[in-house]
Amino acid sequence: MAFVPGDWSITRNGAALDVRYIGADHTGAATYTRTIELHRALQDFADNEFDTAPDDALSIIDQTPSDRGGVDTNITLQNGCNIDDASSQFIYDGSITQDSGDTIYDGIQVFGNASVIQVIQNGVRIDDDFWNYTNNKAATSDAASSTTHRFMIKVRANGVDIDGRRLLGTQRELGTTYTEFFIGGGTNRGNNVLALTANQDNNNQTSDATIATWDTITNVTEGYNLISIGGVNYPFYSEWNVGSQSKNDFFERAKWIQTRVGDIGGGADTRDLDQVIYGLQGDIFRGVTHSVVIDTPAGTFTEPERVTWGTAVDITAGAFVVGNTYRIVTAGTTDYTLIGAADSAVGTIFTATGVGVGTGTAETITGWGQLLAIDSVTAGTECWIQLLAGVAPANDQSIEGITSGATALVNVTVSSETVQLPFIGSSTGAAILGAFGSGIETDDLGQNDRPIDLTGTTRTPPNNVTYTVNNTISTDYVISANNSGGDFDFTQLATNATYSTAGITSIVMTTSIPTDIPSSGTLRIELDTGAYRRITYSSFTGSTFTLPSTDFSGSNSVTAGNNAFVTYIDGLAGGTSVSATYVYNTDRTLFTRVRNANIGFEIKTFETTALVGSGGGSSTVGRIADF
Repeated sequence: MAFVPGDWSITRNGAALDVRYIGADHTGAATYTRTIELHRALQDFADNEFDTAPDDALSIIDQTPSDRGGVDTNITLQNGCNIDDASSQFIYDGSITQDSGDTIYDGIQVFGNASVIQVIQNGVRIDDDFWNYTNNKAATSDAASSTTHRFMIKVRANGVDIDGRRLLGTQRELGTTYTEFFIGGGTNRGNNVLALTANQDNNNQTSDATIATWDTITNVTEGYNLISIGGVNYPFYSEWNVGSQSKNDFFERAKWIQTRVGDIGGGADTRDLDQVIYGLQGDIFRGVTHSVVIDTPAGTFTEPERVTWGTAVDITAGAFVVGNTYRIVTAGTTDYTLIGAADSAVGTIFTATGVGVGTGTAETITGWGQLLAIDSVTAGTECWIQLLAGVAPANDQSIEGITSGATALVNVTVSSETVQLPFIGSSTGAAILGAFGSGIETDDLGQNDRPIDLTGTTRTPPNNVTYTVNNTISTDYVISANNSGGDFDFTQLATNATYSTAGITSIVMTTSIPTDIPSSGTLRIELDTGAYRRITYSSFTGSTFTLPSTDFSGSNSVTAGNNAFVTYIDGLAGGTSVSATYVYNTDRTLFTRVRNANIGFEIKTFETTALVGSGGGSSTVGRIADF
């Protein structure tokens, strides 16, 4: 689209020459111009005999307003000629430098098939996504080169690069495969590439309104935690409970948490998807980007919290650079004042907009991020962060928690980690192939899931299978255990010692306990009276069950050699089905008995056997009335 003179004004403002877009906005009959077309138009005005004030104040007597820097996509406005942020939205296909290099708008060219994209700058999403307006895309796209968007972003202001001119482009539309592209080395003059695709994700075709109802999917632990996989504990920064949903539902919920929020280039977006995770807005959250070995910790970190790192500088008059970000470490013996950004709280992050006066110590912030996990909040040796802005911390730099005030020094090693979208990894439809550090609680892990722990190691879970008794009601008593000739296997185990006192917290068997039983549950132990008492256990290892404090005194005494057997299900159903989950080892035949003698619900005793294999198993209660 060519430069339209009537949509632009050039006015004198003292020594400055203000070039402003005055045409229709993005939702109307807006016009857009390339950087080279703006340059040529200015040169065309500048060769006139006299200006046509007030809106075209440029002629042959004025100094040259713009310069082409060797290529059409690199234009410098000079001699006071300038644009503003609003006008920059109507210019594309290159960069504009002005204010003697103190202000730079760099060009962005998006390749791929994405319709809606977002740009994150300095750790914050740019809310005014003018590039997504239909008119803007129609004018700046180029199907022949697979270009979907072209626009400019201000990357330098007041003589300081904004976050080193680094930009993160993201495409997070539900129903598509999420993509992102990081300009990590800083933008250059001309067009800088963002490669962002929006291909259909066949594992994510559920409506956002439906996904929003899946609130039984929760992150049990935000922060460092150990998850048992095959009986061994491994470290993760999350512990997701899938709840009553499937693994693919979990995958879709993770995408829903991270999806783009807000209006789409002028079109109202009524979805309520503004989620917060680890203290970050969902569409900013990426997961762990860096692992950092630390030492000499002081104080107690908070998971999650904002952390910063940098280099110490003295607070003295004139010490602060406009546009830089600082953190005050100590206020010294006298208060300090920052003109335009005064805040005397130690630990405060602020952007200096004036001159520092006073004494004390500050730090020039070279980077900041979100602390997602630390292996010990009081004396940690390693932490895991999401870098939000700046560069990763370096050896011997101090990391400080903004909320907690805790500190630690970087101990040489900082590792960049691979970021996946969504943050939990990918879905096969039935299993999750994990992302770095993202954990799923033990009971929800399946044999085909592949979680990756905080050491970067892929873990293979055992095969958790489920045995379910269906067609129950809440007042049914259901008991299932190993089958032996159409009854319970009463002799499955035997006690190795006598128990006849109160306060017993463990019971030892004469042989190793089978590993393919629920990790916590119930067992029946033969008392000396001949009755079989129901006992709960919280865990087991080898031949020992761990119990809550239990009284075996008096009539509850147990003599060494008494029978014992594990009950996979042992209690009231509580609903239309009841189930038990355990690690599969070998096919197992379970005997199940169901009774209900409650008035109006009486049924004849139901008994059955069921083979539980590598895919689990089930039984269905036959409800024959007995009243």
